Amino acid sequence: MTDGKLKNRFRTLRGQMLTVVLLAALAGAVIGFGGRWLMNYTIDHWYVTPEAAANRAAALAEDLESYVAENQLTSDDYDALRAWIGGMRESGINIAIIDGDYAYEVDWWGTEDNASVRLDSLNETRYHFFDIPFADKVCTVAITEHSEAHLYNIVTSTSVVAAALTVLMILLVYNGYMTRRIQTFSEDLNKISGGDLEYPLHATRDDELGELAQNVDAMRNTIIQRTHAEQSALKANSDLITALSHDIRNPLTGLIGYMELLEMGQDQLPEDARTYVHASLDKAYRIRDLTGELFRYFLVFGKEAQDVKMEEYDAQFLLFQLLGEYTNELRSQGFTVETDQLKEPCTLRIDVPLFKRVVDNIVSNLYKYADPAFPIVFSGWADDVLHITVTNRIRELGSDAVESNKIGLRTCVSIMKLLEGSFVSGEEGENFRAECILPILKKSEKLIDKP
Repeated sequence: MTDGKLKNRFRTLRGQMLTVVLLAALAGAVIGFGGRWLMNYTIDHWYVTPEAAANRAAALAEDLESYVAENQLTSDDYDALRAWIGGMRESGINIAIIDGDYAYEVDWWGTEDNASVRLDSLNETRYHFFDIPFADKVCTVAITEHSEAHLYNIVTSTSVVAAALTVLMILLVYNGYMTRRIQTFSEDLNKISGGDLEYPLHATRDDELGELAQNVDAMRNTIIQRTHAEQSALKANSDLITALSHDIRNPLTGLIGYMELLEMGQDQLPEDARTYVHASLDKAYRIRDLTGELFRYFLVFGKEAQDVKMEEYDAQFLLFQLLGEYTNELRSQGFTVETDQLKEPCTLRIDVPLFKRVVDNIVSNLYKYADPAFPIVFSGWADDVLHITVTNRIRELGSDAVESNKIGLRTCVSIMKLLEGSFVSGEEGENFRAECILPILKKSEKLIDKP
C-alpha cells in the first residue's frame, strides 16, 4: 500500500475512529502498566524492606504480649491465639510457638495437633523472633506478616481502573469533538434552510463529514445561482408582459374606440355591417379582458419572489370597506346584492393590495357570468379561521360565448397562498360559490355560527 492510499484511508471517519481507539488502548496500557510498576516499586522500596517488616513484626509482638497478659493465656491456648490473629487488621499474619527443637505454627484457619515445623525452617523465612511470657512459661514466638499482598491487590485494581478511565476519557473527548462538528454542521444547515443562502458551511476536515459539507455548500451555491437566474427570468418575463400589454392595449383601445363610433352610427350601415360591427366590438372587448387577466396573472406569479407586506387589520372594518365598495358598483350595474357582514371582531395579518386583487377577480367574474335576476350574496364568519364567501346564480350564455379559461380563479389561488390562506371555488348546480379562507390572530370568545 502506498503512503498516499494509507494517508487517505486514515482521513476517513472509520480510519480516524480506529486510530483514536488504538491510541486510547496504547495510552491505557501505558497508564495501567506504568502506574502499576511505579506503585509496586514504591511498595517494594518503602513497605517491604527488612527494616519496615521488622518494625511491623515488633509492633505485632507488643500487641500479642499485651493480649496474652490480659487473658492469662498459656502457650497451648491455640484457639485464643487464632482469635487474636483473626481480629488483627493486617492480613497474612502467622505465628509459631517454639518448644524445644520444634515450632507449632498457628494461623487463622487453625492448628492441628500434629502440625509442627522444624525450627531451622523458620530461620529460612521472614519470621522475626520475640520472647513472650505466657501464663505457664516464657516461649519464643516467631511472627511474620504479608500485608503487602493486600497493597499489591489494590495496586492491580487501581491500575486497571486507571487504564479503563484513560481509554474512556480519550474516546469521550473524540466523541465530543465529533459531536461539536455535527452540531456546527446542523446549525449551518438550519441557517441555510431558514433562508440565509449566503451563509457558508464550515468544512474543516478532509473526511466524509467535511465532504458532505462541501457538497451541501456546492448545492447552496448552485441554488443561489439558479435563484438569481430565476429572478432575472421572472423580471425579464414581467418586463416582457408589461411591454406586450402596453403594445397590445394601446392599439386595441383605439380599435375599440373606432368600432364604438361605428356602433353609434349603425343606423347608417347596412344590416350585415351592423352585425359585423357588433360582433367585432364584442371580440375586441374579449381581447381586452383577456390581456388584462393575463397581465394580472403574470404579475401575481412574479410576486412570489418578492416581499409580501403583511400588516394587522381589523377584519370587520376591512370587509366593510371592500365589500361596501364592490356592492355599490354591482348594484349600479343592475345586480341585486345581499351582504351578511362579519359580526365578530377579529384581527388579520394581510397584504391588502394583494387581497383586493382577489376580490377584483371575483367581481370581474360576477360581471361576466352572474345572472342579474338572482341576488349575489356576500357573507363572512369566523371559527378558527376567517371565511369570506360569494354565491351567485350562473347566467345562461349564448352559443357564441367563449368558455372561461379560469385564469382569474387560478390567480386567486396563487394570491391566497401568498397570504398564508386558501381559495376554493366551484359550481353547485346552477350556482357558483367562491370562498376565501384566512388565518386570524385574535378573536372574541363567542363565535358566530356558520350561515
